[in-house]
Amino acid sequence: MVLKRPLSPFVTFFLGVFVLSAGIGLAALPVWLHQRAQERRGENERTAAAVMKSLASAQAEFWVRDLDGNGIQDYWTGDLAGLYRWGLIDRATAMADLRPIVPLGPRPVPRNGYFFSALHVDASVDPPESYRQVTDPASGPVHNRTRFGFVAIPAEFRVTGLPVIVINEGNAMRACREGDACLGLRHWPSDDEFRSHWSTYG
Repeated sequence: MVLKRPLSPFVTFFLGVFVLSAGIGLAALPVWLHQRAQERRGENERTAAAVMKSLASAQAEFWVRDLDGNGIQDYWTGDLAGLYRWGLIDRATAMADLRPIVPLGPRPVPRNGYFFSALHVDASVDPPESYRQVTDPASGPVHNRTRFGFVAIPAEFRVTGLPVIVINEGNAMRACREGDACLGLRHWPSDDEFRSHWSTYG
């Protein structure tokens, strides 16, 4: 028969401390994971807002410099990814375009948890005006002389990001935090929509 030696009080104490610490750590893990997810979502949202501002700047440069050489001061409104052709946005942003005319890959890839897209219609005017107009016959409906609109949409609503964000030629950036009201958005919202579901971003 083998007699087991009892643990010393010193070892018993440290084993107790270890077990207690491990229990506290496991209990705190869900809280830490939740906080980290919120931080990551906040980082994604800030990046999306910065991208939207850069898109407005890109459009201003496209308009001023007539980068497509069509001899007309107009905005590129065919898609978002097209701005990559003139070196106005980076590839990661172009790859995140939900509706590119010429895809850069087999499918869109979110940038920091967000997809982006050019809007199709400005519903803030009556009657609503298409952003995609023909300003020169050679190009087709991919320009607009005075207007443009972009949208940033979370890849996973409330997970990778919360607000849907829009920006237009006036650098007016708005946010919608109601998924049903703004996910899948393809138009610049009407004034009634803005009053019901949107707020100024920033």
